[in-house]
Amino acid sequence: MTHRFPALILAALTMTAALPAAEPWTASELLPPAHLAKRLTAGEKPLVIFVGPQYLYRAKHIAGSLDGGMASKPEGITSLLALVKGKAPGTEIILYCGCCPMNVCPNIRPAVKALKSAGFTKVRLLELPTRLAQDWTEKGYPAESLR
Repeated sequence: MTHRFPALILAALTMTAALPAAEPWTASELLPPAHLAKRLTAGEKPLVIFVGPQYLYRAKHIAGSLDGGMASKPEGITSLLALVKGKAPGTEIILYCGCCPMNVCPNIRPAVKALKSAGFTKVRLLELPTRLAQDWTEKGYPAESLR
């Protein structure tokens, strides 16, 4: 009689390592750009925070959004948490970066994780599959720059 149990465990571990990591957001937490643009043009002022490189924020960002710092760096997370300090846990917080395609963005995942770990329950992520330029600015949605 041979023991196949160790071989099965090794096979399962190998297959698990090949699977992509689960995203820190759910499908219902993704916000299509058209929905946010509609809210902004209707006069709503949700808390929208940019979590990418500052030079991109200065060049062009969503109108009314705040610069939360580059969330792939510890100082960016510190800046993000300082922006939301004192806000109620149920405050809707909409995050975005748009520096690159969101499937490889180094900033959005740490930002979402940090806010959820801090107890925020209504963290939303603006769905920018390509970049801010293509998925927001070029569509004529509300944008501004600091130049």
